[in-house]
Amino acid sequence: MAPPRVIVTRPAREAAHWVQQLGAHGIPAVALPLIAIDPCASPTAQQALARAYARRAQYKALMFVSGNAVFHFFEQNRHPALTGQALTAIKIRAWSPGPGTASALRQVGVPPDWIDAPAPDAAQFDSEALWQQVHGQIDPGDRVLIVRGRSGGVHDTA
Repeated sequence: MAPPRVIVTRPAREAAHWVQQLGAHGIPAVALPLIAIDPCASPTAQQALARAYARRAQYKALMFVSGNAVFHFFEQNRHPALTGQALTAIKIRAWSPGPGTASALRQVGVPPDWIDAPAPDAAQFDSEALWQQVHGQIDPGDRVLIVRGRSGGVHDTA
């Protein structure tokens, strides 16, 4: 009988990390990503992404919904090593709903002092927990750019 193993169904980038972490603890694991997360391929979406990046100084904060949102936002717009310098130079906070997104922000060069997120021991990691950390940073009229993905073929109705 084969030993039990964990099947990690997260997207490829996260699955590889989890498989490695589980293996380091002696738990056999294999990646079986059930969803693919890729950069936007639509020229219209790419242009919108480039415009949002170019206008980032107009925002009080950039709120990233996931680590993938971080990587795709910065990978398509400029060299990640300069990201932290650019955000701190124009005084933009980077908001993260959890530790995975905060880690992605650090990986692209955002200094830890410019990242706001729920505490590592928070009861939950989501936008509500993040809001408890950042609500005092926002004044009426301030703008926040929410960086998120979109499923292929699905269009916003609002």
